[in-house]
Amino acid sequence: MKIWQGVEVEYCVPYINKKNYVNELLESLKNYKMPLRNTSPFLMKKEGKYTQFLINGGRAYGDISCAPGVYDILEITTPECPNPFYTLAYEKATEIYARIASDEFERISRTRIHCYKISVVKSEYEYTTRGLHESYLVERKAFEDKI
Repeated sequence: MKIWQGVEVEYCVPYINKKNYVNELLESLKNYKMPLRNTSPFLMKKEGKYTQFLINGGRAYGDISCAPGVYDILEITTPECPNPFYTLAYEKATEIYARIASDEFERISRTRIHCYKISVVKSEYEYTTRGLHESYLVERKAFEDKI
């Protein structure tokens, strides 16, 4: 397998005035026009709707919902990569996407929302960690007999 490794980065987005802005950050990122290309960082379906997939092969979406369609994590992933060096480069690109979303939202709304890469969130009941984790693409037959 030539492409097998990726990273999912969970950006914690703080609540401001009892509101979380993950959906707005995603919308701001979708509306951003990349220099030289004048296109969104997201790929588009034929019918003109955006997908969760980014032009670099990664994804950006909201995760961990407290209600349908309301998210408290901005999750940005790398594409599947052939080695750790590519994985690191694309992981650093997730930081740029998070910053673009934050900057674009501030430009539109005049409200600054910081996206925290690693943090601990205190909910009403418990502390929840946010961070990142690796993902691996493996052939099922390689581990079927081990489960």
